[in-house]
Amino acid sequence: MIKNYLALSFIIFCIAFTSVKAQDTPVLTFNIPSQNNLKYNRFLLNPTFSFVGEDNTYVSLYHRNQWIQFKDSPKVYMLAYTGKFSDRAGFGFGLYQQNLGVIVSFGGIANYAYNVKLNENMDLTLGFNFAYYNSGVDRNRTVTEEPDPILLAMRNNSLFSVKPGFNFRYRNFNFGVYAENFIDYDFKSNKLAKDYSDKTFSAHIMYSHEMSSLTDLFEGSSFRLMARGKVSQENDLGLGGSLVVDFPRFGWFQTGIDDFYGVGVGLGFHFTKRLSLGYTYERTIKEGLVNLGPTHEITMIFSFQDRILAHKKTLTAKDTLSQIEAIDKKIASKKPKDGKPEFDKELELEKLRLQMDDSNMHLLDMLMQEDSLENIRKAEFEQKVKNLMDYVKRENAAKEATAKPITLRKSKTGKKIVPKTMEDLKDAENGYYVVAKSADGKDVIERYESLPEALKSYEKKKSGKEKDLYIIHVDNPEELGPNENHKNVDTNSKNKNDETEDSREGSVEEFLKNEKAQREISARTEEEIKEFYSRKTTKPRDAPKKGNKLSVAGLETGYYIIANVFAAQENTEKFMEKMKNRGIETSYFINPKNNFRYVYLKKHSSWKEALISYYSNVDNSYFDPIWIMSINTN
Repeated sequence: MIKNYLALSFIIFCIAFTSVKAQDTPVLTFNIPSQNNLKYNRFLLNPTFSFVGEDNTYVSLYHRNQWIQFKDSPKVYMLAYTGKFSDRAGFGFGLYQQNLGVIVSFGGIANYAYNVKLNENMDLTLGFNFAYYNSGVDRNRTVTEEPDPILLAMRNNSLFSVKPGFNFRYRNFNFGVYAENFIDYDFKSNKLAKDYSDKTFSAHIMYSHEMSSLTDLFEGSSFRLMARGKVSQENDLGLGGSLVVDFPRFGWFQTGIDDFYGVGVGLGFHFTKRLSLGYTYERTIKEGLVNLGPTHEITMIFSFQDRILAHKKTLTAKDTLSQIEAIDKKIASKKPKDGKPEFDKELELEKLRLQMDDSNMHLLDMLMQEDSLENIRKAEFEQKVKNLMDYVKRENAAKEATAKPITLRKSKTGKKIVPKTMEDLKDAENGYYVVAKSADGKDVIERYESLPEALKSYEKKKSGKEKDLYIIHVDNPEELGPNENHKNVDTNSKNKNDETEDSREGSVEEFLKNEKAQREISARTEEEIKEFYSRKTTKPRDAPKKGNKLSVAGLETGYYIIANVFAAQENTEKFMEKMKNRGIETSYFINPKNNFRYVYLKKHSSWKEALISYYSNVDNSYFDPIWIMSINTN
């Protein structure tokens, strides 16, 4: 049995090392050691870090067991949700319990950070941590020979703490200050807590670097190097430093030193795209504390977004912004005299939405959020758009280069089957097949109608568990329409089928009305349509975006070939008159979401018919930009 004086001396010992002072009840103020939270729960280091350097949101379970060779050593338990939840703000909240001998503190912490962009190279982030907790003696852990009236008379304290901080970024450098326990309000006494609240201020300087030269398993790796100083009302200046190296595909490594807590080394592993586990070992080197033993920290993390995709999206956005901002300063400095833009910016952005693929839409969002677009000139805007589209083309070309499909043809006809093995592919339906090996060595085969769809699946599987990835293009001649055998004959010799195809040049509209042609179209893949009709025109087009869908009451269901978009009725009528003078009949409808007028050249009942119009430049009659819009379709 522990005697009264022993329990009391234990409390005094704990208080001596944690800046807890007593009135009538010992109080443990919110002061979680945060020097090892370098990868997750970084808002404990500075409240702005829920935004600065974050690219995901996550839930974490955190436990710190300090100085384990000392009985009833300090412990921390925390469940937290935190991360970047918009392009301008970070947010977090959590529940925690802090034990220090027989003194217990339990409560919640909330975090908010807001970013203000000053220019492309500089921004300022403001953040706050708010903590509400209840602190006092845990009577269940105090053992005395007889009931102690002093302990029985003690009541717990409820406190509210405000902890502000800021971070200033210049390029890859970050500078910040954090005021811990800036305000501590004691609800028991209804006044600010001064007797047991040790005001602490910390400052940091941090350098971040993306190791873009690394590839394969180490692709996307980065490191952060930080120096930190901390001073309080009772203690002198304390210094510390840390380094964390992040490998998005498999884990991270961290190390740090603090003149009070000592040296810490940690490792983290990503078990799946969302689940991670980290461990840190810390050993104090301070005289008088060495014999207390090491400290262990364990963190389990569940990320809400695919970790690798979220990281890539952040890197892509940074690269794109750098390209977009690299415009001639003389052009950028020229502003309209009346301060108003000389063209309809929203209208031009709507046209970009129509042609950009969904996977690249976040790049357009980044462009739209730029403050410089507010009073931009047309020439500057067009340059920004050109840089953006060039970047998208390079990205798409890089993806296709890494997954060039293998073409498979069979000379004899036969019954079509659903392939389950590589051997089955020779008797499979025409199309693009993504083939991989599962963890147990079995073939995993998925069919797609077009190459872009197959490439999208291929990119997703690259970061998964599948191995030996291929794209197989099954292109058997018996599946082609009766007039497509030109693909399997000598191009120098012409048969009747070739002559039939050639005779269609300039008469696509009549061809689409033919019932036999309808059956032929349905048997073709989108790649085959593109390949054939691109040869029939002087201006081949890239594959159209598939995500342009709209519901318009009273408008006939179908796939519309859009030629232009206007905000004003006058401009719409001028364009339609211009088209009429060229012998092109047009019509238009109004988008109920933005009231823009969409002028269209043709309407088709099926997607593949629309593709023929698209790739043939509307029967070789219109060579300016066009889009396909799905109206009232499922």
